[in-house]
Formats: sequence, C-alpha cells, structure tokens
Amino acid sequence: MKHKKLYALILTVAMFFSAGMSVAAEGYYWEGDFLYSGVSVVGYYGSDSNVVLPDCTEIIDPVAFYERYHITSVSIPSSVFLIELYSQDDDIECVLFEDCYQLKQIYVSSGNYVYSSKDGILYDKDKTGLIRVPEGKTGSYTVPNTVKKIGECSFLKSNLTSVSLPSSVKTIGNSAFYKGFYLKSISIPNSVTKIGRAAFFQTDSLASLTIPASVKNIGEYAFDESGIKTLNLLSISPKIGEIGPDCSISTVNYAGTAKQWTSAGLNKVFGKKVKVNYNYKPSSLKITAQPKSQSVKSGSTVKLSVKASGSKLSYQWYYKKKGASSWTKWNKKTAASVSFKADKGWNGAQFYCLVKDGSKKSVKSSAATVTVKAAALKITSQPANKSVKSGKSVTFSVRASGSGLKYQWYYKKKGAKSWTKWNKKTAASASFKPNTGWNGAQFYCLVKDSAGSSVKSKAAKLTVKK
Repeated sequence: MKHKKLYALILTVAMFFSAGMSVAAEGYYWEGDFLYSGVSVVGYYGSDSNVVLPDCTEIIDPVAFYERYHITSVSIPSSVFLIELYSQDDDIECVLFEDCYQLKQIYVSSGNYVYSSKDGILYDKDKTGLIRVPEGKTGSYTVPNTVKKIGECSFLKSNLTSVSLPSSVKTIGNSAFYKGFYLKSISIPNSVTKIGRAAFFQTDSLASLTIPASVKNIGEYAFDESGIKTLNLLSISPKIGEIGPDCSISTVNYAGTAKQWTSAGLNKVFGKKVKVNYNYKPSSLKITAQPKSQSVKSGSTVKLSVKASGSKLSYQWYYKKKGASSWTKWNKKTAASVSFKADKGWNGAQFYCLVKDGSKKSVKSSAATVTVKAAALKITSQPANKSVKSGKSVTFSVRASGSGLKYQWYYKKKGAKSWTKWNKKTAASASFKPNTGWNGAQFYCLVKDSAGSSVKSKAAKLTVKK
C-alpha cells in the first residue's frame, strides 16, 4: 500500500482546498468535498456531520476519514465493493474511522452486495462478520446471533461499556477490543475457539475476564496493558502466547488441576507472580429474565420481577427516583418479585435487583423504568338531592377517580343569580345543619387533580322542611 506518498499528497491538497482552490494532480480529483484516486475515496474535507458518499465510490481507503472528529454518521452506497479496514505506513497507521469520536452511525445501502449495517454498525453482507463499531457508540451492545467472527480492530477505541457475544461467534480477531478504555464487561460464549493477538490490549476498565472451555488458542499480548487482574480460565490446555510485560493479571482461577496447569505449560506463560486457584468451578449464577419497564396509571399496582439461575439465591432491590444522583436500597424488597402502589412521585423512577448466590457471588439485573400516568379525572358518583328538617344535619357527597384529588363545594340559594364558594368545604363530603333559609338551595363540587385538570359535578337540590 502506498500510503506514505498518498498521505503527503492529501496534506498538500488539503492546504489548497482550505484556500478555496480546486486541485487535481497525479490522477487525484475532487468530487464535492471528497478526494478520489480512481474509484477509491481517499479523503473527506467537508464540514457536514452527516456524510453521504457519492454513488461513484467503489473503494473506501482507511485514511479517508482519519481524525474527522466532527462527523456523526456515514452513509455507504450500493456501489462500494471494497472497504479497506486498516493501513500500516511509516507516516500513518490507522483503522477505518479511527479517531472519529462522534461517529455513532454507519449506514449501508440495502442494495450493497458486499456489506450491510445494523444498529449503525458495519457488517459483511450476511452479518456473519462484524467489521467496525463506530467510536461514538456508548452503553451496552448485544451482537446479533448471526455473527461468527468478531473482526480485527472492530471495536477499536470503542466507548461501549458492555458487550455480549452470542453463541454463534467462533473467533475474536486480532486487536478486536484494542484501546476499548471504557469496556467494563464482556461475555464470551462457549463457542469461541480462538482469541487473537492483542485482543484486549489496553482495555483499562476491564477488571476480570472469563475464558470459556472451548478456547484453544489465545494470541500474544491478548491481555497486556489491560485492567484485567482476575482471569477465570475454564480452558484446560489453551495455547497462549506471551502475555506481555505489562500484563496486570494477579489471579488465575483455573478449571484444571495443578498437574494439568504444568502439563499445558501455563506455569511458564504466567510465571510465579500469578496466584493460581485450581479446580475452579464457575458460579451458575445468571439473570435469565430481566425486570421490564412499564407504564401504569397513578394508584395502580406495579409488579417488578427478576429470574435467575443458581443455588441459594437471595434478592435485594434498589431504586433511583427521577432526578436522583444515586441508587437507594429498597427496604424489605428482598424477593424475586416485588410490588408497590404507584403515585406521581414514582414517575420516571428506575429499579434493579442485585441477586446473590450461596457463594456470595452477585449479579445485577438491568434497570427497569416505571412511567406513572395520571389517572383519568372523572366523577364516578354525583351528589344526590336531599330533604331534611330544619336544624338537622345533611351531607352532600361526590366521588371521583384521578390522582391527587382536591375538592371545593359551591352553593346557590333560591333566587340567587350566581354561585358562592362554600368556605372550608374542601372534602369529598360536605355536612351542615340548614335552616329554612337554605330551602331550595343547590350545591355542586368542583374536583381537581394533580395535573390541574378539573371537572364539575351535577348540582343537587336541598329541601328544608319546618
């Protein structure tokens, strides 16, 4: 690859372009904001954050979007048949879309015969190979169960914190998670047979890693300069390359015996600094059904449930109300299923469950969000007409559905033109002892809910007899 000469040319052309000049030299030409060499796009110099490649593009050079910090999405047309993933040169070494910190979406035309995309991630056409995850992706990601290979450098400099691989995956490529500084957890299924060179190099936040029994080969420096201190090694005799001088692993929980450890040469790989716990059996503790987010009406009962596998399980729920900065331990909520009456104070609250097994190992469920909607304001029982003797007590009542209800009664005496607010009559029922001056008076109640909506009851008539 002739990237040294190309890179120098790009720098030169960029200077002319920034000055508003159109330049073409040695077979290079402009197509809008894109620099081309033949059918290969080799540079993008536009200011648009959402980049759409021209239909004339057939090849994407790895340096084309190098350090394009501002772009947030790239759309690849059906005409592209080759995407070069990485370049290695004296002047520039990069992976496609490297240092595109804000890039969150890669789109591929459905008419493309070689490549495809899902969730903004680049795959081969049939989605058996994961090619590139945009660096701007955050949070957790579950790889589709069609994928068999996690490609080289595919998660380079990813901002993802958690990755779950399906049981379809067979290999993890070289440098797959290289410089994944924010990666805290990854589940490797018992289908993976090979982990490539420097696969987890400089994954600073990854404190522990479980290697399943299926793995036969692990490339050199796979864990070097990572945050991994505990390695759960379920594979009895994997071939492991040099772990590197800056490998932080201090404890290996090994599924085999001390004799098998030595026989496989693992004692030479890890040396004497590493503490080895033999005959290790991983906990079967696992969340099998997560709590579900739900939307309910105020006053309704919310039920949250979690299911887990393991032995001697215990549960503790936690919540975080909307706007809170930290989680709160939910007192007495220590069962797999819990319930409570929802009111507006729980709107937007999140809940998760911490499950522990008999060995005190723990796993945290995903968080579920509860949305509480105000119950519909409605009069369900109207005030009734009353007849009473003078000086005797009479009660008018109203019933309504809704949340945070407030009541205000009004009256209008016989012959009056307007209604009068009835002071201190602010409950669902209003009682008093009328005299004959109240004969023929009418009464109604105005009901309001917490959202500020209001509804007026029908008027009831009072007859006062001597």
